[in-house]
Amino acid sequence: MELDLNSRNAKWNREQDKRREQAKRKIETERRKRAAAVKAREELEKLQKQKRVERIAELERKEQQALEEQRLTGGIKYLQQLRPVPTTGDGDKITLPVSALEELNPQNALELGVFTFELSFEEQSEEGKATRQTHAGTSRQLPDSIHVRFVRLEKGKFASLQPTGDGFGERQIDFKHMLERALKAHTTLTEGDVLFVRHGRETFEVLVAELKPERAVSILNTDLEVDITPSESVTRAKEAEKQLEKEAARALALAQEKEQWKADKMATLAPEPPLEERLQVKVVLRMSDGQSTRRFLHSSPLRSVFDLVEALTGDEARHFQLAATYPRRLFGVDVAEKSLQEIGLNGRQEALFVEKLAEDEPMTESTPTRPEDQAATLEKWLDESMHSTAVPAIHAMEPVMPVAQSADQETKWRAQLRSVVASGKFPVRNGLVY
Repeated sequence: MELDLNSRNAKWNREQDKRREQAKRKIETERRKRAAAVKAREELEKLQKQKRVERIAELERKEQQALEEQRLTGGIKYLQQLRPVPTTGDGDKITLPVSALEELNPQNALELGVFTFELSFEEQSEEGKATRQTHAGTSRQLPDSIHVRFVRLEKGKFASLQPTGDGFGERQIDFKHMLERALKAHTTLTEGDVLFVRHGRETFEVLVAELKPERAVSILNTDLEVDITPSESVTRAKEAEKQLEKEAARALALAQEKEQWKADKMATLAPEPPLEERLQVKVVLRMSDGQSTRRFLHSSPLRSVFDLVEALTGDEARHFQLAATYPRRLFGVDVAEKSLQEIGLNGRQEALFVEKLAEDEPMTESTPTRPEDQAATLEKWLDESMHSTAVPAIHAMEPVMPVAQSADQETKWRAQLRSVVASGKFPVRNGLVY
């Protein structure tokens, strides 16, 4: 009986736990629904508020546009798309169809005096479509169709004009009189227009670069201040001159910086060994602009020679290599930490040629520095020189016996070998050259 009661009690507890878990899930679900509803309501209110702001901004924009339209047109509406036909003669007069007067007359446009119109059209360029406007009818292009709109223009106060091309050059002409005569045929000006100023049989083109108070003005019955800027060619010449001055200043600064770097490098060089030092070598550096001499210890690293070249030329070590002759050996920065004794530069005097490297030219692999490798290189070079018909390039010494004086290859080889040994560059031990 007791076991049965325990079983029912456990079942009842499980049912209670299940109901509590279901209640918790229901509460959590309702909470999420309420949160989602609140979030949706907030987003809706935010969207409605944004639409109200955009609607108000659009109304303000339209109102400003209407006010600007009212200011420009004076309340007179005329906008037509017409086909342009070129005419001869200067000036900014245009001829409109009779329908234009029929449309303008009922709006009392005649009471405003002179009619002024805005001519606009779209042109295709590399950047896409662009709208050009003029009020003088003197644009360079003649499109297939243009939009003609009635506008009212402010009186001009200032105009900046720039002759195109070479301008007036060195001609001594009364430009003020010519310009006044050219402007008499105009009642309006727009930035970007081109005026044709004639002098005798010559016609000069003048660009309207800037206008005040607006980009399109009326010049009828007004005092207009005119500023003539240098022509395009003069402006280009001045810009080129400024560019040359900048490049010269930059080159001077680089040269001064290079000289300072050379001076600092020279100041950090290790001092020369005393003259009484026995284990030293006199290095003669031969460069394109001269030569320099300095003494080094046999134990000095080749880096010290590279430092000297850097101090003399201003070039970094990675931009040049050192070359020795008889036989030709090349030394790059890869062996810069080796001593002069290790690379075989331990004679009384060593001549090294400074050879510059192109930026994209890899540095030639340095020649072997072990005595055995040097001896093998020497014998190979001598063999090639004996069997070659070309005259070898001699930098530091001449052969003892000219080639033409002996046909005995063995005799010639021994004579050249004695010359190399006498130079002191290769020590002789037990009758062998190292």
